[in-house]
Amino acid sequence: MSELTFSNMDGEPEIFDTIQGEGRYIGRPVVFARLSNCNLQCSWCDTPYTWAFNEKRASKHDEGKVYDKKQEQTKVEVGDAIDIINGYEIKRLVITGGEPLMQQPSIIELAQGLRDANEDYWVEVETNGTIAPKPELVEVVDQFNVSPKLENSGNLLNKRLKPEALKKFVETGKADFKFVVSRTEDIKEILSIVDESGMPSDRVFLMPEGRTEEEVETHQKILVDLAKEHNFNVTTRLHVLIWGAKRGV
Repeated sequence: MSELTFSNMDGEPEIFDTIQGEGRYIGRPVVFARLSNCNLQCSWCDTPYTWAFNEKRASKHDEGKVYDKKQEQTKVEVGDAIDIINGYEIKRLVITGGEPLMQQPSIIELAQGLRDANEDYWVEVETNGTIAPKPELVEVVDQFNVSPKLENSGNLLNKRLKPEALKKFVETGKADFKFVVSRTEDIKEILSIVDESGMPSDRVFLMPEGRTEEEVETHQKILVDLAKEHNFNVTTRLHVLIWGAKRGV
């Protein structure tokens, strides 16, 4: 079996039981597995410790902090990761990051291994939608939570938006699309992406940008009218409202 590069938390891979804080399955008990490395650098990212490993990359984040890659990453054999995850009573996994699809072959092995151990195991993958899923991944994943990045993320357009990859996620019939909203004007860009990619409106979620309770509450107030007008869904960030920016909860 291959290896997975996890975010390192207190000397262990960042795997923990909690609740899903966003989207369609908000509030459901799940196990989170946070992988390291990302192909984007969002200015408001709440996990910069998965990618801000030098000054150039850290400068893209509004905190500007450089993280030590050796301290923030740990490699785990896929078989060992399966054993850790399967040790939890909860049989719902959310693979998050970072950007998990940078390690797509290994997460296919991980998801398949969990299904081999328990055919009813539920697997979700959170992704920024810039890397198309392979058919083998689509087969073993129950739900994709795709979060295309807008201009408000600070990423260049040609890096953050890959229309063909988004269409592949739409074609799976297993993907929801979450857009991080920080201002009313973001809806123009969202509508353009939804239209170009053919996203069903009932699969689109508007989510407030925020790493603190105050930021989430401020930004979510602008979402309801936008959702009603365009027949989209609204999701909050429940984990932020409960725990703030604390890791491992």
